[in-house]
Amino acid sequence: MKKALIFDTYDDYNIRIQYIKSALERNGYETMIYFADFDHVKKQYYTKKREDVHYIHVSDYQKNLSYARIASHMKFAKACVEIAEKHTDVSLIYVMVPPNSMVKQFALYKRKHENVKIWFDVLDMWPESLPVSDKIKKLGACIFNQWAKLRNRYLNDCDLVSFECNLFRDTLKQFVDAKKQTTIYLSQDNHMIDSYDSFNEQINFLYCGSINHIIDIDKIVSILKDIMRLKKVHLDIIGDGENKDAFLQQLDIHHIPYTYHGLVYDEEKKRNIYRHCHFGFNIMKDSVYVGLTMKSLDYLSYGLPMINNIKGDSLSLVESEKIGLNVNDALIQNITSLSEEEYFVMKENVKKTFLAYFDRHCIDQQLDQNIKELED
Repeated sequence: MKKALIFDTYDDYNIRIQYIKSALERNGYETMIYFADFDHVKKQYYTKKREDVHYIHVSDYQKNLSYARIASHMKFAKACVEIAEKHTDVSLIYVMVPPNSMVKQFALYKRKHENVKIWFDVLDMWPESLPVSDKIKKLGACIFNQWAKLRNRYLNDCDLVSFECNLFRDTLKQFVDAKKQTTIYLSQDNHMIDSYDSFNEQINFLYCGSINHIIDIDKIVSILKDIMRLKKVHLDIIGDGENKDAFLQQLDIHHIPYTYHGLVYDEEKKRNIYRHCHFGFNIMKDSVYVGLTMKSLDYLSYGLPMINNIKGDSLSLVESEKIGLNVNDALIQNITSLSEEEYFVMKENVKKTFLAYFDRHCIDQQLDQNIKELED
């Protein structure tokens, strides 16, 4: 049996790794998965670990922008290569990026082991996606440039580079041979809900996801305020985060009706919330560099159209597939003048788009094709 190794600093099991593992095993690979043992979100070591995953010990840190974090990621990258060196019978290595140090380390490994297939998967962009001001980026330009070079200079030293979205692919395509490039969207289970409440009298919105420093609370509140002048609104909120209290406070100040559900893990409860909503807010600050969001994928999987300000793939899909409304000067008029028939068509478009781009069956077919091309 062929052997494959999967290396990921984060626990991206649910959104990516489980699909990669299944695809490799379908194609005859014995597969081993390696994660770091530190939770980069909660900033603590994992107490509960996955049974089918091996964990690599790394140093901890508390600040996202810190030398300690860089050192932790570099330690992980070097440990991964050491493990790969011990597996002398490995045929394929899948490497999640970032951190950028993973690219450099496995590019150097590839130069010594030309027979081993290396697959880089770019799921985020560092430092491009860092939510910092232009002033900070300008002051730290030298550091940020060197950081990006860890990825850009070595990205072509592989057999395949997949990208989470076309925005990332378009940004980095100059550094990779065209024949090595592919875009593989994240996948989600199908939770499609066909029914919906009439919105002749009231439009119901949803925000689902982390309530953190990169969502644009002011923009969401402003949109709801403007719509309230013409129609009744209600906002359901699923999630939690450091900016939760600030979000709820702004809604209270402007007398916007809402229901805060907190974190919801029960699928039936979540479906009941989604069933009464007309649009999901896919709104982040303009400085965020991302083409797709997990919340947008969540919305699409339930058949919910979006109010979107994310650039790149999200903007293009909303425009081309008619699966929601992009934020622009005509947004309020477009929402409040939407007819029941037009909204029904929009929901049908969401369903078709999800099945065409993000459904498990679609992603599995693409992964199988990528693996076959790697082996040819």
